[in-house]
Amino acid sequence: MSEDSTAFLIIYIITFLIGFPNAVLALCSCIRKIHRKPIPIDIFMLNLTVSDFVFLTFLPVKMKEAADNMIWNMPYILCHINLFMFFLPFYSSGLFLTAISAERYVCVAFPVKEGSLCCNLKNCGVWSGYRSTFKNNSIPLIRSILLIIERNIFW
Repeated sequence: MSEDSTAFLIIYIITFLIGFPNAVLALCSCIRKIHRKPIPIDIFMLNLTVSDFVFLTFLPVKMKEAADNMIWNMPYILCHINLFMFFLPFYSSGLFLTAISAERYVCVAFPVKEGSLCCNLKNCGVWSGYRSTFKNNSIPLIRSILLIIERNIFW
């Protein structure tokens, strides 16, 4: 086993051993808080917690890869699923933090008139997120959904 593989394996093991129990506790406390009296920031925090939990759930697969000297010895489809789940938290955390910032801005800047502006900001955020994600995608169904969303928001 090379030095790089050993370093990755040690980092993955430490991250899993510390992170997984904490992610489970955070998930339980977020769910309990949402059942009592949810506020918008609780929903955002639940999304971040689920994102971290998904990452930590698939970390043992990365440990196996590091133990195999960074050679993929598992089924091919699992490689794609693992890569998706490994990078999911990086992108979703950024999007969730952006949503938190936008929500805070709307609440501070427009405390009374939040209704219509808030709906428009949410629609624009959803539209831009889908638009940037599937911009060059050739799937006709997704393209038609994007066009419908675009026409409903900006008509």
